[in-house]
Amino acid sequence: MGCRLQALPVSNLLIIFISYFALIVSSQDNGAPFSFGARLLEPCNPPVMTANATGKHRIGIRRETLSFDNRQLNVSWWYPGTPASGSKPHVASGGIYGQAVRDAPLDRSNGPYPLIVFSPGVGARDDSYYFYCQNLASHGYTVVSINHLDSTQMKGGGISATAMMQAAIYMLQNNSSYTVWLLFSNWFRSTHFALTYRPQEIDFVLSKAIAANTDPSSPFFGAIDTENIGLTGHSLGAFYTLLKGGGFAINCDFPLTAKESDVNNTVLTEVNICAWPEAKRLNNPKALHNSRIKAIVPLAAPVFIKPSEVPRGASSIETPMLIMTGNDPKFESTIEPQQQIFDAAKGPKYMVQIRETDHMMISEAYHFNKNFSAGLPSFLATNQPTANTQNFTEKAQIYMEYSAAFFDVYLKKNVSSKEKLRTKSSDFVAKQQYFG
Repeated sequence: MGCRLQALPVSNLLIIFISYFALIVSSQDNGAPFSFGARLLEPCNPPVMTANATGKHRIGIRRETLSFDNRQLNVSWWYPGTPASGSKPHVASGGIYGQAVRDAPLDRSNGPYPLIVFSPGVGARDDSYYFYCQNLASHGYTVVSINHLDSTQMKGGGISATAMMQAAIYMLQNNSSYTVWLLFSNWFRSTHFALTYRPQEIDFVLSKAIAANTDPSSPFFGAIDTENIGLTGHSLGAFYTLLKGGGFAINCDFPLTAKESDVNNTVLTEVNICAWPEAKRLNNPKALHNSRIKAIVPLAAPVFIKPSEVPRGASSIETPMLIMTGNDPKFESTIEPQQQIFDAAKGPKYMVQIRETDHMMISEAYHFNKNFSAGLPSFLATNQPTANTQNFTEKAQIYMEYSAAFFDVYLKKNVSSKEKLRTKSSDFVAKQQYFG
């Protein structure tokens, strides 16, 4: 068994077992095997049902392989669909299923639909955020999620004893963002904090999605509202959501210390992002910003920016923003820099913290996979509070309600949805802030 089924409500468990024999013949993922970076994982077996979408539209999903930088780049399209009666749901690579039906015809009745690009966390697959992406599609959005380079090539290990010791210290200090940064320092060092590929892949996929709207051979021809584009992402994807969509500034107008400028520094968290050539040669601090993006939802963003520089960088954010994060102090991205980003951004801005929620709750494929933590150091993988594994559906509901309402306000101009963003929807909402 590759999953912790006890985290689902009893009603969902019954559906899983009742549906199992039908599901094994349903649409399966035809991409790479399920993995976390280069580490293969056993998918959930039997498949696990995720939380139901909250929108009115039925949902389709298409997998597409693009050619980028002399390699394959896979994406998943989630969209309002018209599945045939009796269609079986798509089972994602991690053994998660929901309401999305593979290759269902597009529902054109309410289009064109605003476009949302989704950037997963480091090492995570494009189809491993099932409930989040299918829910946005159910509310009338075309969502394109990206299988970034790290989803198949990132490897851990090989770091020095000094860095491992520092990672453990960070964990004791409830700084899981820096811990993970160090544990995968070989990858982050070789890709310059992902500056060598993440911004380029996001821009490439965004351009491809926009082009699909005017391509008569595309299933999405004429169905995408290319004037209203959102960007959202989790973890590393959230950091690049801030840079690409929010205009978070990378300021390199100050001298670096010896440690900050030494790209071979054993403790990578001491290296400044401005030490990398991609940051040095930016013609202005907001050069990575794509002005076509009209709204952003960063989900639990770590920050690869010198802590003292976070407020200044975030003060450049003018794009409407909703920050969503769990509030577990040890197993979620550090809340303090996320709070700094909210405080400094110009707005409109919103922030929702979800009670008893860790970093992987947003991604069922890893949240329910009991083998996911097996390859991580014991100090990172143990002592997970029981509460973090419970009430999945209720917590997923919070992510779904607030993200859909936010994009409705800023991509569809449905001002009435602002009330949802200003209302505490659940006892699992630990903290809620808004301005504008």
